[in-house]
Amino acid sequence: MQIREQAVQDAVDIFSHLTAREKTIFLAATKRVSPVMIPVSVFHTNLSTLQAVVYYLKHHLHLSTSNIASSLHRKPSTISMTYRAASAKLKGKMNVSDTSFTIPLTIFMERSCAPLEALILFFKETHYLKLVEIADLLHKNRNTIKSTHGRYKK
Repeated sequence: MQIREQAVQDAVDIFSHLTAREKTIFLAATKRVSPVMIPVSVFHTNLSTLQAVVYYLKHHLHLSTSNIASSLHRKPSTISMTYRAASAKLKGKMNVSDTSFTIPLTIFMERSCAPLEALILFFKETHYLKLVEIADLLHKNRNTIKSTHGRYKK
């Protein structure tokens, strides 16, 4: 039994050193299911990154608060408050039509960086986009993307 426990610990150590893209591939392969993919147009709103993700999962995919919380490694109360804030902030419907890029939910599981940082890192590492291109793609201010990426690099 001790050998299996060591093997699990080794796997966890290796997993922690993978990039967001590699983690997505690994999780998809081990679960034998396709990961939840979020269309890029979800982030074209005035919502924060986490608010946009939570709103999309709850409103469009009809996931429960507890499922979202466990998927994002956050407390259910945080998810509830985030969804309420997003609902109050969002006027009209969320656009989910642009699927030119889709973002795997798994990139938001890692708590070592903020959701927007994880999103920027995903586009830089996976699609090799420049910060200006990421800003245009997400409909965000270029300075916001640049300063957020700068915080991650520190």
